Amino acid sequence: MSSFKTSLSKFGYLEQLAANGTSSIHRLNPLLKIILSLIYIIFVVTANYFDVLELLGYLGLIIIMILLSKVSFYSLLKRSLIGLPISLCIGISNLFFANSVVDIGGVLISSGVLSLITIVLKNILCLLAVFLLMATTRFESIACELVHLKVPSIFVLQLVMIYRYIFLLVEEALIMMQAYQLKNPNINKIAFKDMGSFLGTLLVRSFKRSSEVYNAMKCRGFDVRSSYLNYETFKIENYFLIMMVLGIMILIKVVF
Repeated sequence: MSSFKTSLSKFGYLEQLAANGTSSIHRLNPLLKIILSLIYIIFVVTANYFDVLELLGYLGLIIIMILLSKVSFYSLLKRSLIGLPISLCIGISNLFFANSVVDIGGVLISSGVLSLITIVLKNILCLLAVFLLMATTRFESIACELVHLKVPSIFVLQLVMIYRYIFLLVEEALIMMQAYQLKNPNINKIAFKDMGSFLGTLLVRSFKRSSEVYNAMKCRGFDVRSSYLNYETFKIENYFLIMMVLGIMILIKVVF
C-alpha cells in the first residue's frame, strides 16, 4: 500500500517540474511550445509504417529537447509507456495480416513485425511530446493561450475542470487509503473483497467534492474567459524558432 500511496502522492510531479523549472525550454513562449508539440505529433503520426529510421530521427530530436529541458528522460519515458498496451494490441493484430517481407538496409524483416515496431514507436514519441509539454509549461499558461487563440470557452472550461478534478480524485483516494490502513494495519494492500466498495465510495466522494468546488467557483463569479487572460506576447523570434524546427523535421523526413 505504501508504494501505491507514493505513486499517488507523486501525481503532480509534472506540474511541479513546470512550476519550478528554469531551463531554456521552460522559458520559451507557451504558445510556441504548443505549436511545436502539434507539429511534432503531426510529423510522427504521418510517418510511413516502414520508415523506422525516420521515427528514430524524431526520437533523437525529442531526446535533445528533453536534455535541454533538464527533465529526467526516464521519468517521461516511464509515463509514456501508459499507452503501450493499446499500441501492442494494434501492432500484434498486424502480425496476422501483414506477411510480406521488407528489405531494411539489407535486412529482411516481416512487414507485420515492422508495423508493430513503428506503432509502438509512434505511440511513445507522441506521449513523450505531450508529457514534455506538461513538464515544461504550467497548465494555467496553456489555458491562457487557448483562450487567447479564441478556442470556445466551453472546451477550455472542460479541460480546466477535468485537470483540476483529477487532483481532487487523487486527494480523496489518499485520504481513504489512510483510513483503510488505520482500520487494517496488518494489510499491505486493499483486499479484493473491499475493492468494489472502495472504488464506489471514492467515486461518490469525488463527485461530491467536485460539486462543492464548482459551486464555490461559480459563487465567486468564475469565468474562464476572464480568469485566463495572462498570456505572453508572441514575439518575432518565436516565428524563427518555428521555421527552424519545421525545417529540421522536414529534413528528417526527406533524408530518412
